[in-house]
Amino acid sequence: MRPVAAALLVLFGFPLLTQADDIGVFSEQKDVGVLLHAGSSLFDLQSRIYTLYASGENMWAAKDAFHFRFTKATGDISLSADISFLEAGTDKHRKACLMFRQDLESDSAYIDVALHGDGLTSLQFRESKGALTHEIQSNISKPKRLRLEKRGQFVYLFLSSSNTEEPTFCGASHQMVFQEPFYVGLALCSHNKDITESATFANVILNTRLKSSVQPTLFSTLETQSIASTDRRVVFTTTEMIESPVWTVDGSSLLFTKADQRYVISATAPATMPRATSISAVGLVSSDRSPDGNRLLSISSSADGSITSLRLLTISSNKTDILADLYAAPGLSISPCWSPDSKKIAFISHHLVP
Repeated sequence: MRPVAAALLVLFGFPLLTQADDIGVFSEQKDVGVLLHAGSSLFDLQSRIYTLYASGENMWAAKDAFHFRFTKATGDISLSADISFLEAGTDKHRKACLMFRQDLESDSAYIDVALHGDGLTSLQFRESKGALTHEIQSNISKPKRLRLEKRGQFVYLFLSSSNTEEPTFCGASHQMVFQEPFYVGLALCSHNKDITESATFANVILNTRLKSSVQPTLFSTLETQSIASTDRRVVFTTTEMIESPVWTVDGSSLLFTKADQRYVISATAPATMPRATSISAVGLVSSDRSPDGNRLLSISSSADGSITSLRLLTISSNKTDILADLYAAPGLSISPCWSPDSKKIAFISHHLVP
């Protein structure tokens, strides 16, 4: 790639990409959705760092507004980068993302890892065009290096707290079906339509030749899920088998079993480690029926047994109706449990990561 002279124009106080800017891995850029201030991106040839500038009201619900630096892709791929915001910013919900996206419309199906301004890191996804966005929150805050990996119909999230260490699987994954080709790239949204934010993406690696390990690794993940939104949060992930989650009566912690030993862990604190405990599950919140008595949790399997579904049932007039499908995946725990306030559930999911 030939050296080029830097040439920048300035509009609204931020740089705009010009013909003289090197394109790096990603050949195209575009504002997706409505942005009051045009977004831009540039690529520094010497440092190999992308810098994105964008306004945009949000990337959520049924439509998005953000700036996208991208290329087309097919097959199994991964995208890794070190992400940093350049300023303190005005909104803790501003998002810098690694993204796989079906098309360039504002309501497209997509999945991304979104680093928020306050450090929250989530696997966010819209399963089909025009559908609502959902998320799986990681228990790792302010990661230094992030990787989004697509293998077949599943996308996995890998995070690292150090720029020098390879990211590891953090427990968040979701099934997504893309028609090929789809788009892959870097995204930025200020979460404030009147403000332009900026972020850098360093050490960007787009791998289009993923190799599966000889022996896939089984991960067990303890998750909580909001009944109202069906959004999830990873509490704990391990390569050991864990089972039988139970809430403590005050709703602040979870008990689970690993290697015949009972452990307790905070249900809300970021990246805490479980500690061994002698607390018994007897008398704790463990019934399939919600504490308010109005709903049930039900586990069912597909005809071939490959997918297990967790359903929410409502009980009225001696009739049980399906209220919502909460989660479906291979290897779901058969022992979900209610939080004391009937607003959340906890369950174990099993991920086989190539």
